[in-house]
Amino acid sequence: MKRSVPLSKVNRLINSGNLILVTSSYKDKANIITLAWHSPISIKPPIIGISVAKTHFSSELILKG
Repeated sequence: MKRSVPLSKVNRLINSGNLILVTSSYKDKANIITLAWHSPISIKPPIIGISVAKTHFSSELILKG
């Protein structure tokens, strides 16, 4: 069945995968963030790519660490 979706909600259809929890810390500051944009990059060594907006506090901690 074909349905129209408002443009403001289209991004919900693009990413319907798992959410992951990513922890970050720098010195005495720590944070945890839920992320939907992630992808396996390598099996050996195990590497996962993630996307974190620059405006998030976790991004600041990751860049400093």
